[in-house]
Amino acid sequence: MTKDKQDKPEDKKKKPLKVKRKSKKEVETDLQEAIEGWRRARADYDNLKKRVASDQVEIIRRANEDLVLDLLPILDNFTHAFTGLSDEEKDNNWVKGFEFIKKQLEDLLVKYQVTEIKTMGEEFDPAKHEAISKEKCKDGKKGEIIKEVKKGYVMDGRIIRAAQVVICQ
Repeated sequence: MTKDKQDKPEDKKKKPLKVKRKSKKEVETDLQEAIEGWRRARADYDNLKKRVASDQVEIIRRANEDLVLDLLPILDNFTHAFTGLSDEEKDNNWVKGFEFIKKQLEDLLVKYQVTEIKTMGEEFDPAKHEAISKEKCKDGKKGEIIKEVKKGYVMDGRIIRAAQVVICQ
């Protein structure tokens, strides 16, 4: 025989594949295991989707909180600027323009569910208030807030900036 004849596929004998046959019970067991694996994978995927959606909401909430915290000093400055104005100055058009800008900023904070922390006449709460000073007072009871130095704010039920206050000693 020549080399060409040895390489021809028709000359080679085909060997049958040996397949181990499973019993009906083994096939049913394998099927149940596959179905359970699929169910677990599906549940894991659903949980992943929920976790990703929750994480996205948290990322947006934190970004909004950071933005609001950056805007609060601007609002503080507007508030301080208006406290020192005389009655004559309050009637100027440019002052009214700045008051309008301040109002727009306050409305923006409302849109983002930012609210002020109540202080005056309230009992001091270290979770919401930061005591920067104590003063003797006649009318107030000990621990009562008698002056607000800097406003505090809550966003979505979370304190984002504690109010700086003076309390009665």
